[in-house]
Amino acid sequence: MGNGADGAFHTAYWEVRVPPTMDIPAFIEELPNRLGDGWHAEDLGVASEDAQVYLVHDEPKLSITVEQSRSESLAGIDLIAVSRCGIIAPEEKPRTLPHGRGT
Repeated sequence: MGNGADGAFHTAYWEVRVPPTMDIPAFIEELPNRLGDGWHAEDLGVASEDAQVYLVHDEPKLSITVEQSRSESLAGIDLIAVSRCGIIAPEEKPRTLPHGRGT
């Protein structure tokens, strides 16, 4: 969605089904350590009974909430991602992209 002035962002939601034997809280707890450079977990200060982590990627800016699904019948993990989109200054556009600066 865009506001016409400062740019736009993209929000996505996925439900990932996992085997019922998977230790979802352990997976979510370990996830920040597995992602690599540029990612870090942030504490939002909101208590939750379900396992969850809020992850931020520094550049390009992206945040993902990973949480245990609340579905009663299927084991799963919910992913909610928010990222900037469509905001590339003309001088930052690669010359090879359509509508780039040209060659």
